[in-house]
Amino acid sequence: MQRLRALLADLRVAEHLPGLGPIWVIGACWLVDQRLLPRLEKLRPAAYCSVFLAMGLAGFVFLSPTRLRAPARALALLAMGGGAAPYLRGRILGLPRGWALENPDLLLYPALFAFVLAVAAAITGGFDAEAHGIGRGDWRWWGPKVGGLLAIVVGFGVLAVLSIPQLQQYYPADRDARRDLGSLFVVQGGRGLYLLVEEFFWHGLALFAIARTHGPRAAVWITSFLYFAAHHSKPELEMASSLLGALLLGVGCLRARSFWPAFLLHWPLNVAVELTAFFLMGPRVD
Repeated sequence: MQRLRALLADLRVAEHLPGLGPIWVIGACWLVDQRLLPRLEKLRPAAYCSVFLAMGLAGFVFLSPTRLRAPARALALLAMGGGAAPYLRGRILGLPRGWALENPDLLLYPALFAFVLAVAAAITGGFDAEAHGIGRGDWRWWGPKVGGLLAIVVGFGVLAVLSIPQLQQYYPADRDARRDLGSLFVVQGGRGLYLLVEEFFWHGLALFAIARTHGPRAAVWITSFLYFAAHHSKPELEMASSLLGALLLGVGCLRARSFWPAFLLHWPLNVAVELTAFFLMGPRVD
């Protein structure tokens, strides 16, 4: 072990590869997301809280220099353990894939517990929200621009659904949202939560971490490619447009110094698309 440490010190790995820590956090969260969410479609809000918000935030706190290093690191480790506990328990006990659907509390409460611990770790460690793109950023710059872009983005989404039968068939994506208008709004409430967490992670924590260690260009392309890959189950046109959208959002969020513009454009677009498809196709029971 000592020889390995001496070799790494001689190679100056930390000096030449300063961004490996954040990239490990990003890669781990993306991998868990891709393996978990296809099996737990109805539990996306809780799953995103656990994977992207709690575990992601805790991971970045754990790897960041802190004023109170030991307490912050301990809380971050507990948060990551709390977020992963339900999945590890299901794997160890050999529970069937639908175990969380039968009792969502088994997933939700550990996720909330992990979130509280992650926030405590961030506060204890003096985590700089603005530097990580999860604060308000330059809101005087991005506020008016988001307001102007919102009409364009929503209009584009509505026009796409009106023109493309594949989108009409696919949306609303959640089966419960197809029953009636009330159910659609309930589902969209949950979807707003996980879109908030998704943008918090990709266009906040991940984007700004890679930008600090590898530069803005690498940050935009890496996060955009993973964002694009996460849309693999969507219709082809939406999957293709998600790459362009992610690139533009990445550039815009770096300039805005905040992830909030991405969320404030993404969720209204999703609501508009699903409402348009619902009014076109009517209630459906699949």
